[in-house]
Amino acid sequence: MLKLVLIFSALAVSLFSNNSVSALSPVISTAQLGGSGSGTSQQEVFQVFNNSDIGTDVTNWCLESGSSILACFVPPNSNTKLILESKQAILIGSSQLHAAYSSITLDYIYSASNIPGTNGSLRIIESSSTVIDQLGW
Repeated sequence: MLKLVLIFSALAVSLFSNNSVSALSPVISTAQLGGSGSGTSQQEVFQVFNNSDIGTDVTNWCLESGSSILACFVPPNSNTKLILESKQAILIGSSQLHAAYSSITLDYIYSASNIPGTNGSLRIIESSSTVIDQLGW
């Protein structure tokens, strides 16, 4: 019995330590793959929400679709860290969405990739290539 408790305790520590990814990590909370009208397929927007109770260092994390990198959170210099505060979000959108809806404040703008409406995926990848969250359809 003691062995099981120790193994469970070790697993619990590794699952809930700040060095591991958990359900409380930043997640892809919103995904719009394109607009609703003709010629709007590249009006894409995504929201990444920090579901944890502490700020998360997202320095050099990237948002990928398939094998394409849409956006990376790159600081202006090596002494700067990018922190996504607790219960806050980053809004990432295509340049086509920004052109059509300039009143929407985007934190990051990328050139549209025309993400497929079927059999697609979206992933948040940290600098070591660990998948933080993914969404597939």
